[in-house]
Amino acid sequence: MHQLGYVILYVSDLPISVAFYRDVVGLHHKFTDAGYAEFATGEARFALYEQRRAAWLTGMHPAPGPAGQVVFVTDDVDSQALR
Repeated sequence: MHQLGYVILYVSDLPISVAFYRDVVGLHHKFTDAGYAEFATGEARFALYEQRRAAWLTGMHPAPGPAGQVVFVTDDVDSQALR
């Protein structure tokens, strides 16, 4: 079974992005810590991460422009291998 775990957007200005998703979109802001902000969105987590820190998280430098990650959670990763 696949379950959407996270959607993480890399942003250049975390405080402005938090304000947008909280005040304009209307998401409940759970917390911000160390360049990461998370919102209450049900089972899947929606988060923002400072773009300048993305290399630490992913091991790669993201290309300029919008970027992010979608993370699926599974109990048995070997059974979900690409075919």
